[in-house]
Amino acid sequence: MDGAVLVAGGTGFVAAYVIARLVKRGVRVRTTVRSPSQAWTVREHVAAAGAEPSEVGVVLGASDADPRTDADWAKALSGCRVLVWAPDPPALPQRASWPADGLDRFAEAARRHGVALIAAAPLWSEPGDPSAGVNLVAYGDVLGPLLGPDRASCLDVMGDVLELRTLGTPRRWLNIVDVRDLADLVAKLLDREAGPAMVVVGSAPVALPEMSRLLRDELGEAAGHASWLSLPDPVVRALARVRPKRWGPVVPELGHRRFIDDSAAIELLGRRLLPVEQTILDTARSFAKQRPRQDRANVPAWTPVSRL
Repeated sequence: MDGAVLVAGGTGFVAAYVIARLVKRGVRVRTTVRSPSQAWTVREHVAAAGAEPSEVGVVLGASDADPRTDADWAKALSGCRVLVWAPDPPALPQRASWPADGLDRFAEAARRHGVALIAAAPLWSEPGDPSAGVNLVAYGDVLGPLLGPDRASCLDVMGDVLELRTLGTPRRWLNIVDVRDLADLVAKLLDREAGPAMVVVGSAPVALPEMSRLLRDELGEAAGHASWLSLPDPVVRALARVRPKRWGPVVPELGHRRFIDDSAAIELLGRRLLPVEQTILDTARSFAKQRPRQDRANVPAWTPVSRL
């Protein structure tokens, strides 16, 4: 493939899997970080995802800037043919922090810099139909194995179940997508970079109590404190009146099920999506295996950080 691919925000959970998948495909990849210390985070995450981190170029300074006008972004995109924007979705209580104009900003930046854009955004953000030159993966609820001790907020739902952060498990429904499938879909869209195209991916609705039962049945002690208690909807609503910050965001989700047609995603991948049960169990096992950050001296060699 001619030209490099720039993945914005390489320290992200989703972005790290995307970078690793692209490296495995033989794509020249660079990513943006805010500081040299974050380059080490990218290094560790890409290695944990099974790819060679020395194949990734790192650009400092562009992450916090406006990609439409900032000179650092112009330098970062020099020699690239595709820009990938795949930020981590926030946990349910923090969804208001999602950059509502993020897709539009990066689409405009891609047009200004003469590159194609591949984006990934959660369905609840209502990304809409992509504009010309944009390929979009709209997804449900992301789970997948941790890449290190720093946990992405999108995985808080698993933490809530395993660490008994709640009195019981509310009947909230998830459309689970494995981060490995999501990264694979982004990589596959490189072959459709002309755009526009939108691929939707997510499982049939899975209730949190069902996920909790699966963990208890399959993992034993590794299931942590997965609750036996399923909270009735009226109890959750009552809790929301007492602790609105904790339970208030859950109330609109009660009884809300989304059914997704993932046939286009399966066609693009050329295979079935990873089983939901495997995704749930792999995520939980990775929580159980968390270890202190490894000695950096033992991580494979790294390409020097560049400012381009």
